[in-house]
Amino acid sequence: MAGYKLFLSHAFTAALVSFFGSTVFADTEPLTSPVAPAPRPAPVASPAQMRAEAELAESEGKWETALDLYLRSSTTTRPSPDVRDRIRVCLRNIAQLRRHRDPVFQQFVLTLPVSDALHLYAEVVGKLATLYSDRDRASPGRIFALGLDEFDRALSDTDFRRRHLTTPADPRVQKYQHALRDAWRQRLPSTAAEARHAARELVRDAQTQIGLRDPSAAVFELLCGACSGLDEFTVYVSPFGSHGDLALPVVELAEYGVLIRPEGSELVVDGIVPGSWAALQTTLNKGDRIGRVNGHPVDARNPAALAQSFRSQSGAGHELEVQYGDSRSPTTVQRLPVPLPTVYGAAVVNPKDGIGYLRLAGFRESTPREMDDALQLMKDAGVRALVIDARGNPGGSFSAAVQVAQRFLSGGIVVTTQGQSPEFANRIFSSDSGMNAYDIPVVLLIDTKTMSAAEALAAAWKDNNRATLVGLPTFGKGVVQSQVVLRAADGTDGSPRSGTIVMTVASMFAPRGGAINGVGVVPHVLEADPGRQLEQAIAKAVELANGMR
Repeated sequence: MAGYKLFLSHAFTAALVSFFGSTVFADTEPLTSPVAPAPRPAPVASPAQMRAEAELAESEGKWETALDLYLRSSTTTRPSPDVRDRIRVCLRNIAQLRRHRDPVFQQFVLTLPVSDALHLYAEVVGKLATLYSDRDRASPGRIFALGLDEFDRALSDTDFRRRHLTTPADPRVQKYQHALRDAWRQRLPSTAAEARHAARELVRDAQTQIGLRDPSAAVFELLCGACSGLDEFTVYVSPFGSHGDLALPVVELAEYGVLIRPEGSELVVDGIVPGSWAALQTTLNKGDRIGRVNGHPVDARNPAALAQSFRSQSGAGHELEVQYGDSRSPTTVQRLPVPLPTVYGAAVVNPKDGIGYLRLAGFRESTPREMDDALQLMKDAGVRALVIDARGNPGGSFSAAVQVAQRFLSGGIVVTTQGQSPEFANRIFSSDSGMNAYDIPVVLLIDTKTMSAAEALAAAWKDNNRATLVGLPTFGKGVVQSQVVLRAADGTDGSPRSGTIVMTVASMFAPRGGAINGVGVVPHVLEADPGRQLEQAIAKAVELANGMR
């Protein structure tokens, strides 16, 4: 679990990209230039209206629409427990439907012998029972029951029945679903071995009762349901990825804030996320057409070749040959660094009072060093107080976030974790930076899209009175995740055929003991208007800077 990295499922990533896209960040100019206030957002539907529309979309089975509406209804307020539950339901249904329609995943399932699938299922049950953050929620019996729920929903899906049942319209299917909800729950297993035996018996019963053609398909419903049913962030990932080759460029560019869509053979920029690296460091705009990637011509109709062009980067990053607007426009080359910087947008936003600004967009291994470099730049520019913008920061490397927090704390607790694995079992992460800690006054901007490791940072600085927090309460995703490699279905030659679990392995708690998960971090200064959040933060920074004279 080295690095304690945050991993997100494609469904959740896509949803969050859409969610982040509604954020309004102030544009930042080069160093020593003032930052202009962000434009006021256009009027939108009220949160109550969006939630009502989301419930309607749910009732019609439009899960992606419902998810988008639930997330957008929480733009100016932290999601309520009820909304969080609905988000979880939407994500689970989206993941299942995409899985059923993903030819790569389906091919993997259909070619894996049922004996291997059962061994893999038992390994998943064992890993979840011993490593998942909450032992009681991940008992083998509960995990099996979550799988029953997933298989039950699968049998309600026309495509699943058509692919995997001898007679898709068999009236016995509904009766069998009732048995899944009742009789099968009367004999829940207590160990991983018992769970494997119960899964084998379930498959045999389904073959007899409803004409199940592909037993491995049922096993994978149990397996995937065991993961996604625990929380919205735990997911099984097949060894061949998910959603085909087109997912690579979509997710790769989304990390920079570039949203794309295929249009015939062309790849078109569908939008630029405000406040992202692409928004601050490139001239890309909606409607631009990407003609070549790393020297390779783009053909959006050939996802495999397109994915390969992103894998064949040279030098320090990706090169995109872009044509602005129509075909008569000249082309230009946009360079995207690899790895993507997480600290950027350095600016002196108030030269008179010496107020600096930094964008903290996420956490990876390089973030502490990037922060050191940025702080040196601020110091050289005579900055006396700093605004760090963590709005829309989805988290990332837990250890990197802890290190950044430590750099600003001479001592004290940074965060406490609770989980089953030794790395997180009642573990206290503290700072002993002492005189080496940065002493520059800090104002931290947060909002409802500030998540996970970024929330740990916010809680650490707040509880240690190290920063003034401005904005909105954070999302409340106070968990640490890790990628757990599976081995049970690997080939005899060692070829990987088992996949991985992206698993929640710990819950995080603020230095004073308050829970972060499901609660979030509340700022000192509440401001719902994105356009005024930066203004308020700069004003607070001026107060802190002048207080040091």
